[in-house]
Amino acid sequence: MIKVEGLYHKYKIRIEEEEWKRKIKYFFKPRYKSVDALQNINFTIREGEIVGYIGPNGSGKSTTIKLLTGLMEPTTGKVLINNENPFQKRKRIAQYTGVLMGQKTNLWWDLPLYESFKILRKIYNVETESNYLWVKNLISLLKIDYLEQPVRQLSLGQRMRAELVAAFINEPKLVYLDEPTLGLDVNTKKIVMDFLIQINKDSNTTIMLTTHDLHDIEKVCERIILIDHGILKYDGKTSLFLSDYKCFRRVLITGNNKNINLNMPKSFKEIDKRINAVEYLFNFNDYNDEQVKNLVSKLDSDATLIFNELDLESILKNNLEVPSYD
Repeated sequence: MIKVEGLYHKYKIRIEEEEWKRKIKYFFKPRYKSVDALQNINFTIREGEIVGYIGPNGSGKSTTIKLLTGLMEPTTGKVLINNENPFQKRKRIAQYTGVLMGQKTNLWWDLPLYESFKILRKIYNVETESNYLWVKNLISLLKIDYLEQPVRQLSLGQRMRAELVAAFINEPKLVYLDEPTLGLDVNTKKIVMDFLIQINKDSNTTIMLTTHDLHDIEKVCERIILIDHGILKYDGKTSLFLSDYKCFRRVLITGNNKNINLNMPKSFKEIDKRINAVEYLFNFNDYNDEQVKNLVSKLDSDATLIFNELDLESILKNNLEVPSYD
């Protein structure tokens, strides 16, 4: 379904001059520098796969999706969607592609939700009885019972579920989802993840999912592709990648002292420090949550603790070793 070979993409950014004399000098003829957004990316995604495309902010994930959807043309390299060039055949490929990109909405803000769905069906020219039943099934799977409400009145979770219907409304063979669970509560996340699993099972839909939440990845993706600073670092089984990190946890410790200094054991790695709080990374095999609580209470009896699972940002930011290729 997707084939990427030797993909490079560069873009230019304006150099901001600091000295006022240089600002005047280069006002009409600004200077630019070239940035390597993607460097020699190679991967293939088969029909029916759900692949997690992951990486830290600024790693090149959104750039890749823009290239795959034909919004941009690569500097060099080859991109093929179903053996066609997405930049040259963008309109035809769009007929069987669904996209959910960050905060960009596919819905009409002031219209009732059902009107947005009607407009999208007309745009895609899928106003058939079978498509009506398809959309009805999407609405049921995503537990949408607010079709009469204007989009502007929907909560984040309600709107994101509606956006998913919009992304799948044309019965796509291929769908790109960029952070579909960002900011959602646990229950809504479960609805979204269960929906993706079910729709892939029923329709063999190829899904490319970007997210920072490793739990989302673990639940729906058997394979992940990791990109960091435009370089492909890992392409393989999700279970292999995550097995090295299951023992790590994060703990945020908040105290009354503005310059909190707990003098924690060396096995605790400080990963973030704030005015009256510090966050550590620790190995669950060395200390469980209760042992950490007891340890901190001896150092600061008034401190409060919040435990969090390890996320992708923490793995890359703290230079935890990425598993090698299969």
